[in-house]
Amino acid sequence: MGDSASLRATTIGEGGTAAASGLALELGSGLGASATIASLRVHADPRRSEPRVNEAKAVEIGRATMGQSLPYILAALALTLSCVAPGTGAAPGTGAASAHAASGKDPAHRANGGCASCHAEIALEWRGSNHAEAFRHATFQEAFAIEPLPFCTRCHAPEASASAPLARESDLGVACVTCHPGGARFRSEALAPSPGSPPSPDESCAKCHEFSFPGEPRLLQRTVSEHRASSSSSVACVTCHMARVANADDARRSHVDHRFFASRSATLVRAAARVSARREGDSLLVTFARGSVGHAFPTGDLFRRLRIEITSGTARREIVLSRKTKLDEESDTRPFADGRDSHVVHVSLAGLPGPRRWRVVYERVAHPTDLDEAHAKVDGAIEVASGELR
Repeated sequence: MGDSASLRATTIGEGGTAAASGLALELGSGLGASATIASLRVHADPRRSEPRVNEAKAVEIGRATMGQSLPYILAALALTLSCVAPGTGAAPGTGAASAHAASGKDPAHRANGGCASCHAEIALEWRGSNHAEAFRHATFQEAFAIEPLPFCTRCHAPEASASAPLARESDLGVACVTCHPGGARFRSEALAPSPGSPPSPDESCAKCHEFSFPGEPRLLQRTVSEHRASSSSSVACVTCHMARVANADDARRSHVDHRFFASRSATLVRAAARVSARREGDSLLVTFARGSVGHAFPTGDLFRRLRIEITSGTARREIVLSRKTKLDEESDTRPFADGRDSHVVHVSLAGLPGPRRWRVVYERVAHPTDLDEAHAKVDGAIEVASGELR
């Protein structure tokens, strides 16, 4: 395609304020007859007379990208973030987090910035993840507006004090320093590692993916217990949710992906189970065979569910597979919740004559709109499988 690129680095406003100081990096990419310019500004520390970015290194990266393809250029742009001097904070993102990091007054952002300064590519993955959006995400904010409990912020804003959930540390969500104890301070005692022993990856996950209802021993989320009871118990959580990916600067090397793919990944959801359906008398038998999933399907939040839908003309029948809890009882119809690798659901075909279509849909429910949870506001849906019966 004849892509070409150049990178120019210029120092601006040395010794000025954080908002006006830094290193301006311009990446020009010629794509045929058109050209696009992308700019990245890395702020200087207002307490120092020099920018916090190694300008010589930035220029070196710019020269290395000349004549390279656009993907390589974008990777180089990500690597430019690693020019920030270690320990002084990361290149800012957007919104409040950027201002806090630049101000130097927020220990949580400073500690997290220290991680990002040496692990730029991983930091970019994290910034685009649901972990980073754990507190700011619109779905959580809608639920939090209904029940603004410290219990919720324990996992959605672990770097903020539970007594002040709207503190500026909240916008970090689940940050680098939340899961990696080395060299960082843990503000949430509930998430802190045991003294003298760094947590294993699965232990880090367990802190927020298995916990009890407030004030009682019954588990609200039990993903870790489901995993231990499954045939995949020897496979670590990170094996599926943080698969290894090649480094942008050197494909011969790799790291674990920090985008944390899970329930919003159609690929991962569809690989969770192999779904088939067949008619047996007046019933439709829908069979779920365990695929890549290592826990119940779905898992986590109680409002996540599978919906089996059968239609024949204008006639329609639905079955919901979910976990329901009440004060004195609980039911669980989710595939693999019992640890088995196969799950069969019988659906009556009575009143559904002629050709019938069926499908299985995974739904993330924001909140139910009736007491039996049959109707709900759905935050997102993924079709897992579908077919037709004659």
